Amino acid sequence: FKPNLSILSNKLRKLSFIMNKKKIERVIIDYFKERNPDVKSFDLEEDYFAKGYVDSLATLDMIFKFEETFGIKFETEDMENSNFKIINGLVNIIFHKIKS
Repeated sequence: FKPNLSILSNKLRKLSFIMNKKKIERVIIDYFKERNPDVKSFDLEEDYFAKGYVDSLATLDMIFKFEETFGIKFETEDMENSNFKIINGLVNIIFHKIKS
């Protein structure tokens, strides 16, 4: 028997990120702060696309970053979900993906 290391690695990543929503929120806000250093605070209920924190090209980077960081895979339905465009909504989507 030879274990599939990529599956094990993904499961370990998920286990290491079994965390509360506040920690997920911190990772997301840190991501936005890094790309928007002039913004002093981020409203968790604001549309981050409308505010210009990410544009269409940066969205791909954001998706790949969060998939890699949290060991998840976003589906089309996730990105079409109206909650995807607000920080709290994104936190909840990621939290539920980690739990499943």
